Amino acid sequence: MTKLSFSIKLLENNSTISKNIAQALLSDVTAYFNNIANKIKQNIPDIVINNIINQPEYSALSSGNLQYELGITNPAARLSEILDTIRSGTLVNIKPPKIISNKISAGIKLQMIQKDFSDLLSLGSSSFISEKGSQIDWLRWLLLEGDSVIISDYNFILGPNDASRTGGGIMRQTNGGSWRVPPEYAGNINNNWITRGLDSATSQIDQFITSLIK
Repeated sequence: MTKLSFSIKLLENNSTISKNIAQALLSDVTAYFNNIANKIKQNIPDIVINNIINQPEYSALSSGNLQYELGITNPAARLSEILDTIRSGTLVNIKPPKIISNKISAGIKLQMIQKDFSDLLSLGSSSFISEKGSQIDWLRWLLLEGDSVIISDYNFILGPNDASRTGGGIMRQTNGGSWRVPPEYAGNINNNWITRGLDSATSQIDQFITSLIK
């Protein structure tokens, strides 16, 4: 029986082979990545807004007693402007696939609102002028003031009142009294209605992107 023996000699080194493979795959990977990127851009703003709406502060402002405590009239329009600002500030930046060190690399960067909430606090809807001419920064109180006393010598009385600007409650002067944001809604710069919504959204966004890639 005749024995055959042979050998294979690779004419390219490992680095060149890896580069050639990456270049051959780049167009297909780019098409796949662009499809995923489009779905991410379409869905992430809705995920963010839905998680903010699902926070208890939103329902308390839109249809609960918190709107009366803060003296807010027309809460639907105010909340709509806030949500529109958050939506427009939710940006998905895509780094398209390219070859780096003989590997295909791509990236997705998510940008949301300002850390100090300046984009929200600058909105006309975030404050109003009271009947006595005072500026009421209700959104800043809710997001940043925590349990600090905001109005001294006053208490809030919940209930229908003809003298109330909202019709659902009024501040009454009381010696030794004080008013602050109700503790169940009081927030600070690191933990408030918006940050909790964004944290919840981030978890869902991770799951959504992972499901697309798989």
